[in-house]
Amino acid sequence: MKKIIYLFLFITIHATVFCQSRLRDGIYLIDQPNNKRVTSYAHTMAIQFNSFFVVEDPGEYDPIMIVTDDFVPFELATAPTIEFRKDKENLLFVHLTENATKTLMEFTTRNLMKNIVVVVDGEALSVYKVTHPVASNIINISKGSKYGCDQVYKRLKSKIKI
Repeated sequence: MKKIIYLFLFITIHATVFCQSRLRDGIYLIDQPNNKRVTSYAHTMAIQFNSFFVVEDPGEYDPIMIVTDDFVPFELATAPTIEFRKDKENLLFVHLTENATKTLMEFTTRNLMKNIVVVVDGEALSVYKVTHPVASNIINISKGSKYGCDQVYKRLKSKIKI
């Protein structure tokens, strides 16, 4: 019986780690059920905030439950850009492909007044409330320290396939 339990635990842990490593960069819907103990959607995953994009101690932020089967993948048309602002948070911008822009418009239209999160390398960067459909192909995906923007810029730039 112990062997079966250990085998089950191993398979569960392995499946969880495997799924997390395959989470694509993009914009995801946040699962916000009325009952915090039950998810509203069938396919969800818990992710943490990137430590460079939190104001206080990263340990004080609860994991975010995201919906994994409805998202906007980051298909970049060009390399991301950083806007450096003296004495303010730096801004990181991405230029999406036409296909990703169309997907973003449909996604934000479908999810009006809901919270979404920008995810890169399996970590949350920024949370936004969708107040209107987004039709632009250039979007600001994060506000953060110089180091945070640099880190994400390098990650996204290394993944671009033009």
